[in-house]
Amino acid sequence: MPFERRFVIGGECEALWRRAIERNMQAELAKRTLVVRDQWRKAARIPISERSKWTRTQDYQDYLEDVRGAMQEDQGIDTVDDDRDPERLHVICPPRPKNLRQQIIRDVAVKHGVTERMVKRCWEEYRRFERQE
Repeated sequence: MPFERRFVIGGECEALWRRAIERNMQAELAKRTLVVRDQWRKAARIPISERSKWTRTQDYQDYLEDVRGAMQEDQGIDTVDDDRDPERLHVICPPRPKNLRQQIIRDVAVKHGVTERMVKRCWEEYRRFERQE
């Protein structure tokens, strides 16, 4: 099989794998910022041309307090008895996609009319190539 075709097959596998990781990342982020997202939507509704003026109002100060409270709630910080500041930075290590590798190999093999073994080799070659670059 020509190098170009092996590269395309391996690249397709890697792209499917990375999309699954991105979905897991987005799901984890959504879980950690469930309450505060509502507050972010409020700010997004303010037209950009008016935001500079808005940041000098009492409404904005109230908004900042609401965001802080939402962040505390998302992080499980008791807003009554605990006055710690919420974490503003999240380190997210999404779980690896489970039982997906073999499914990707199967699907790509069917799509390209090659064996699963060949797809696996193409994917491994593609990853080796990426590491070298």
